[in-house]
Amino acid sequence: MTKTILSIFALYFTTSIVLAGGSKPNIVFVYFDDMGYGDVSCLNPESKIQTPNIDRMAAQGMTFTDAHAPSAVCTPSRYGVLTGRYPWRSRRKSSVCGRFSPPLIRQERITIAEMLRDNGYATGHVGKWHLGNGWQLKDGGDYEKAVAEMRKTKNKFADPGVDFTKPILDGANQHGFDYSITANTTIYENGVPLGEVQVIKPGSKYGYLDPNLKREEFVPLWVKKADEFIRKSAQSKQPFFLYYALTAPHEPHVPNKPFLGKSGAGIYGDFMLECDWVVGELMVSLKAAGVDENTLVFLTSDNGPENCTLELKTKYDHYAAGDWRGHKRLNFEGGHRVPTFARWPGVVRPGSVCDATVSQVDFFATCAEMVGHKLRDDEAVDSWSMLSAFKGDGQFQRGESVIYQNYLGQLAIRKGDWVMMMHPAWKGMLSTYTDPEEPEVLDAEPFQLYNLKTDPRERTNLFRTNPEKAEELKTLAAELVREGRSNPGSQQENDQPYEFMDQWNQIDWAESR
Repeated sequence: MTKTILSIFALYFTTSIVLAGGSKPNIVFVYFDDMGYGDVSCLNPESKIQTPNIDRMAAQGMTFTDAHAPSAVCTPSRYGVLTGRYPWRSRRKSSVCGRFSPPLIRQERITIAEMLRDNGYATGHVGKWHLGNGWQLKDGGDYEKAVAEMRKTKNKFADPGVDFTKPILDGANQHGFDYSITANTTIYENGVPLGEVQVIKPGSKYGYLDPNLKREEFVPLWVKKADEFIRKSAQSKQPFFLYYALTAPHEPHVPNKPFLGKSGAGIYGDFMLECDWVVGELMVSLKAAGVDENTLVFLTSDNGPENCTLELKTKYDHYAAGDWRGHKRLNFEGGHRVPTFARWPGVVRPGSVCDATVSQVDFFATCAEMVGHKLRDDEAVDSWSMLSAFKGDGQFQRGESVIYQNYLGQLAIRKGDWVMMMHPAWKGMLSTYTDPEEPEVLDAEPFQLYNLKTDPRERTNLFRTNPEKAEELKTLAAELVREGRSNPGSQQENDQPYEFMDQWNQIDWAESR
């Protein structure tokens, strides 16, 4: 009991220090797209790509060595960051949102942007959204019903009758962001289309596009708009939250001229150099606005590197996922263990390292504690504050497990050194190593159990030789699915799948436990 009281006092004291002086910190969440653990030179001494700006940020702050995206693909990871909730609890139980996917975040679901705005923050979103949109229809009908009908054709790219001249009714601005600029069929600023969308090839992935849209112009545009948001917010003296969601180094790899041929790792490496430039420009913007000393910058990636980066080993001797097995879409470490750094002068000790296991869903609770916000029972139900980890006070305790999901929505659970993948509907999904020179392990067992301390590259499946540990993790995972949360609080409901999606097989599996 005495230990508990002291822990509570330490937590209170930490929060009081952060909030002392009456000036709330600005918060910038930098989210790269498909950046691998081995793509950052300070994490990979053998890297053929040099990232001096990211390395400098690491030297000025904290490096997280065991940080994870909540998913091995884009949409669910973004959902997890913004809601503090594991993405498999949402209506989308697998894969990612497409062009005509309806909004994934329910209107009643509180996002980190809404929480911070309610606590006095100006909120901005620059870059990728990828969480569905509330398009308006030409006939004025119900969009979600139209999508459900369209999906019966089995063509997810079929047009449900969208009027591309009208503003988006449900996007970032409807989920807590005062300002938003993103790209879809054209550039949308605060939901309003800035270009003219034309029908290019109906029924295909890029069938409806602004012909003047150029992918190589995206990154410079995001840099410009982030700078404008930072300067405007700083001038108003209002604390700000910037969700800075880059579209790089995701395919297509389209680095601009100053970076072409400069990396030593092909066009992908050149694009990574442009990503590093983005970080340098961000730091310039913060300093020019006079807020760099009172801003938390948290930098990470939505998942591991794309599988096409495997050829970088053969051609350029570069490991995009570092020493970890796998890549984007997979539950192996390379799919979700991602580069993660925090810089916060006066709070995060320069050059510090955190080896604790953390998840991106934890950012919500972290920000809530930073601004003194008491979470509601249904807010951020899987989020644990990392504030004590930032301070390096030895008090950080996340909880007993972290859960991830792959492209098919199948789960993996991590507890301590152990990780188990639960693929009851396993269909032989790729299980490649990052290093193509190593023998391929085509392990199609529905359950795969690894000890990351003794086997960090996940070579030896211990499921059949450690039945007690396997049963412990299966039972815990099923319990966390059913409880609707993984942090303290009352039981919550998981969202039911979209009408046009198959039933979530993980629920069936959990109920059978």
